[in-house]
Amino acid sequence: MPNEIENDTEIVSSLDQPMRYDPNPVLEDIGNFYNQAKNDGNLEAIIQRAQALIGNFRASGLGLAKLLYLLNRDWLSFKVDDEFSDTIFATLGIGKVTIDRYIAVWKLFAENYVPASMAESLKLKPMKSLIPIAKTLEQGYDITQTEWQSLMDSPDDSTIRGILRDLKGEPLRKGGMILVLKREGDIVATMNGQTVTVGYLYVDQTGDITEKSIERIVNGSGILKE
Repeated sequence: MPNEIENDTEIVSSLDQPMRYDPNPVLEDIGNFYNQAKNDGNLEAIIQRAQALIGNFRASGLGLAKLLYLLNRDWLSFKVDDEFSDTIFATLGIGKVTIDRYIAVWKLFAENYVPASMAESLKLKPMKSLIPIAKTLEQGYDITQTEWQSLMDSPDDSTIRGILRDLKGEPLRKGGMILVLKREGDIVATMNGQTVTVGYLYVDQTGDITEKSIERIVNGSGILKE
């Protein structure tokens, strides 16, 4: 039985907002297509249409990652007064956390972090899997050729995340930095063998607002919990 298809849900964070668009033309087209295929008894056409929608969905995610990466890179050339992330949030409803995740994904390919022989295969992975790979590199970890191969061959998201958890037991690459939230609330940064305290979170305080705020900070910044 094929692996269950997992939804690409990464264009979602608590800061993202709905974007106005009209889904009705697409939905009407799907309804008309289905009715015709049903009348023709053409199950194969329905399955193929579903496969195409999934393929387009995944390609759109990667396409958006590339577009945001390029636009962020060239933002100053457009001579806009507003910050890049502010403009994207105002026009597309995508928050900074999500923007950073998508830019990090395309950086994998644009800046040749992915071995050239594996790039095309990895582009077929859902964003749900590519984002933790990108964030692992951002946190300063190296991925070996063998580990890249394992990531490429992984059948699902949970396997990929398991590989990433295992490799994080390895030393940081030179110049890499890792942030850790200590049990007492200190945020410490380690880089080139040096560790310094860079902040503090009130982890001993209870309450829904405090707990959700801390979780958002940790998740959005790639901070690891002790």
